[in-house]
Amino acid sequence: MRTVFSYRIFRLVFSLIYDVILQAHILRKDPLRWVMHFFIFAGFMALLLLHALEDQVSRELFSAYHSTVNPFMFLRNLFGLLVLIGLGIAIYRRRASRTLKRITTRADRIAIALLLVIMVSGFLLEAAKIISPSVFGTMLRNYSGYSMEAEGSDPIKSYWQAYYGVAFPGEALPETPKIMEQGKDMHVNYCAYCHARPQWAFVSYPASRVMYPAAGFLDSVRMDVILWHVHFLACFIGLALLPFTKFFHVITTPLSLLVNSSGPPAREEAADRLNRRAMELDACTNCGTCSVHCSVAPIFARIENRYIFPSERLSVLKKLAAGNPMTPGQLEQIVEGGQLCTKCYRCTRLCPAGIDLQDIWLAAEAQFAQQGYSPAARWIPDSFVRDLPSAQQKLSSDTDLLNSLAAVAVHQEDFSGCFKCKTCTNACPVVDAADDPLGELDLLPHQMMHALSLGMGDAVLSSRMIWSCATCYLCQEHCPQGVRITDIFYGLKNLAYRQANRYSPN
Repeated sequence: MRTVFSYRIFRLVFSLIYDVILQAHILRKDPLRWVMHFFIFAGFMALLLLHALEDQVSRELFSAYHSTVNPFMFLRNLFGLLVLIGLGIAIYRRRASRTLKRITTRADRIAIALLLVIMVSGFLLEAAKIISPSVFGTMLRNYSGYSMEAEGSDPIKSYWQAYYGVAFPGEALPETPKIMEQGKDMHVNYCAYCHARPQWAFVSYPASRVMYPAAGFLDSVRMDVILWHVHFLACFIGLALLPFTKFFHVITTPLSLLVNSSGPPAREEAADRLNRRAMELDACTNCGTCSVHCSVAPIFARIENRYIFPSERLSVLKKLAAGNPMTPGQLEQIVEGGQLCTKCYRCTRLCPAGIDLQDIWLAAEAQFAQQGYSPAARWIPDSFVRDLPSAQQKLSSDTDLLNSLAAVAVHQEDFSGCFKCKTCTNACPVVDAADDPLGELDLLPHQMMHALSLGMGDAVLSSRMIWSCATCYLCQEHCPQGVRITDIFYGLKNLAYRQANRYSPN
């Protein structure tokens, strides 16, 4: 209420249009994901309002509305096609991305499959109706008084066979100019006001042409009725699953975005923060964006702990918050996954639902610490005491060398943005392939950046890491701070080569 009756209402309205309806925050971060999400969202919502709720919405808004006239027939196919394209992109992304493939659950597959069944059965239902003589006979009887067997019905049957794609198996209907003219007159009198040419259904009509050769069999088993039941049953199953699956984010994600637009959580009282976290746990769509861009996701290659991925950790925290029991081994894995987090805030910045993931991680850590769960992380240690026992002796007194290192940093982007999160080390295939990384490479990538910031020129240039680097750019691509690590390594190689020539007796 404080938001509604204050200037913050403008922020709320802006978020409703920008984040909820246009979803522009997703477009800014991942254009392909925006296309996927917007097509599914816009197409499905338009079908819901225009078609599923036609009696409550379309007929109230449009006095001449009929589902079989234009532009409604065209729009229905357009919106259905948008959903299918969005689902195609969703399937492609989850198959093409290793991270998304790892975190895809059975619930995700069920959601995609259910939407596919709804869309495909809808198109096939419309196609079956186009060719069905039984559907045509019902329409003819209701609106003209003629029956299919009536003596005067042949002209309109011929006309609909020629122009509307209806199949009449076993009947040789003449299509002479006189018959077609009579059929056209009957069509104008009885049918034209509520039927447009089915070619406007640019998805369903081609499907009806494929089904046309089997029209007699399909009509004998009333395939249109079967598809009607399949279509509506799938819709009702989706409705029934709404509160219990990721479909619920259709409600909770917009709510989370609007709540977050009302003001920063830091100003909230403890109870408000708990309410916000509860809404955010429900708002997660398990889309995998946070996991795909997670700074420490590459470490999964070394430590096969699913809770390293933020989306997996968030889903299990939701189960814990709901009171679901976990084994001690599971809890230790959850804690370890949280401890490996570098707090780079990338997941929070990229979350399309606006979830403050860092706030949830910190709250979970505090809760686990109270319960006594604090196992030591198993990854590369931060301490330089073990790695470089004589760190002070490594500080170079060579002024020219330090100036050259400074030139490398300026030329190849500053390394001062590095906060030693180890993302580069986690992503490095050279480190992953080494049996004893510290022994074989002297310094690891994140330690190289740390040494540069300390001015430890000799230690950096004498490290085998710069010569073992495969220049694959994975470290640079994964760096949450955008430090150009591989480019700096190139500069260090050149500098080391010049230094070697400088002190060479030749």
